Amino acid sequence: MIRAEIELLRPVEDAWWHLLDTESWKEWWGGNLKEVRPRWENGAEMVWEMGRPSTVLGLTECESLEIQDEWMLSTIGLIGRRPGSTLIEILESPTGGASFADGGAGRVKELSEKLARFKTLVEAEPRFLHSLSEAERKAVGNLPPMEYLPVINEKSGGSPIMILTPDGPAAEEALAERTRILRRLSVTEIRRLMGSVQAMMEGDRIARSGSPDSFVNAAGSYRRAAAFNPCSALALMSYGVVLARAGQKEAGLVWLERAHEVDPADERTLKNLAAVRADFGKKGAAPVAGATGAPHCAGFWLRAGAALIDGLLFGVVSIVFLVAGEAVYQASGGSALAGLSLTLVPVSLGWLYFALMESSKRGATVGKLLFHLCVTDLAGRRISFARATGRYFSKFLSALTFYVGFVMAAFTARKQALHDLLVGTLVVKRPEVPSGEHAE
Repeated sequence: MIRAEIELLRPVEDAWWHLLDTESWKEWWGGNLKEVRPRWENGAEMVWEMGRPSTVLGLTECESLEIQDEWMLSTIGLIGRRPGSTLIEILESPTGGASFADGGAGRVKELSEKLARFKTLVEAEPRFLHSLSEAERKAVGNLPPMEYLPVINEKSGGSPIMILTPDGPAAEEALAERTRILRRLSVTEIRRLMGSVQAMMEGDRIARSGSPDSFVNAAGSYRRAAAFNPCSALALMSYGVVLARAGQKEAGLVWLERAHEVDPADERTLKNLAAVRADFGKKGAAPVAGATGAPHCAGFWLRAGAALIDGLLFGVVSIVFLVAGEAVYQASGGSALAGLSLTLVPVSLGWLYFALMESSKRGATVGKLLFHLCVTDLAGRRISFARATGRYFSKFLSALTFYVGFVMAAFTARKQALHDLLVGTLVVKRPEVPSGEHAE
């Protein structure tokens, strides 16, 4: 038996949706999965464009998928390690007494490459509903779950079910139009839409419960609704509102601005957005805003260029201090204090350089200034020295993940690296960050 694994910076549910989607398989497994008949369950078949079908021997939701073809038994397991993290593990063993000619090294390498593609796919921006127009996305995004079920049953080979509809030709025409739109989506996409609506209903129930922590507790449900359907202005707005009411106004503002981008004419979003912005204004901490109030996040290569400039600059300074420190160390006869300074001085210089400059009025190091970038909080405000300090030391975690933490800036929705996600910061394309109240 051989084993390959990779860790994703996304929850198990996100990985599971992609694992069940035939379109996703075409992107990460090799591009030749044609269809799954009749549906994902015990006894189903995965039909490939070439070769015989593979049999789905077992499926445990959000945990594992077991597949067997004519010579290999494969088990794909999903293990939630911590919030927002999933370990994907593939175990394979030849069947019928076969064995790996090279001990499995070649196959492990192949599986590792496939898992790397899967990681990129799952951590990328959500892409479902991409085939629909704006009007269709809005129409589908807020449907009651019962209206999805006939299409899911039809697409997955089950028996169609009857649903209750209002009387009259207008209602029937509306239902027919919605069904037409739903048929253009994959089963996975429809299930995600159902998950979004159900999470919204759960969030509404919790938010209206009247308990002291109702808004805090409802935030998790609304967050799932927004993740399942990022095209739903209602889900995005609801999450932003409960965050703001729970005291997280800067994060709430970001989600309200996203909702405004999805549906600029929605009156409820405009009302709530204006209220939260006004609250910032009362405190003298208005966010950096463009046309829609959303900061323009810097891409991976701009950030990489700025980091290269800072690295070269800091490298030269560090060499000077190391040479001077070595001279002091030798002159002191190799004292422990002098030796300790050789380590502490460069670290302290790096901390002060990044923390002081990124918490300054310009919010940028020399490299970021050259590329017209700056560091802000989630609402586009100037960050405090404490947050800049946390951001600097969080970079060590980004490095310890074999630099995957830095590469995340190429795939996350707001171009955030791991250290940005940990401390709640953005790197945005702004020549200057207006002064104002520090964001704690």
